[in-house]
Amino acid sequence: MVAEARLAEYLSIAGRGLSARIAEALSALGLPTQIPKDLSKEELIRAMQFDKKKAAGSVRFALPVDIGRVQVNVEVKDLELLFKEN
Repeated sequence: MVAEARLAEYLSIAGRGLSARIAEALSALGLPTQIPKDLSKEELIRAMQFDKKKAAGSVRFALPVDIGRVQVNVEVKDLELLFKEN
């Protein structure tokens, strides 16, 4: 969720700070806020490329706009952006 919120911020779908707010809420509940280091970025990207939401070289996401609101069918071609730290 935090990675998708960072992606939404980068794409200007969400305002700055949304990913931090989500990370804070998840941390307060004892939930993870980062993609586990032992998961290979390449394997995750490869898996997303076979996802049913893939279309014409893009993967479609439902990205958060704000807490409780999402924008659906956001096409992302550069999946490396999911791993981008602010």
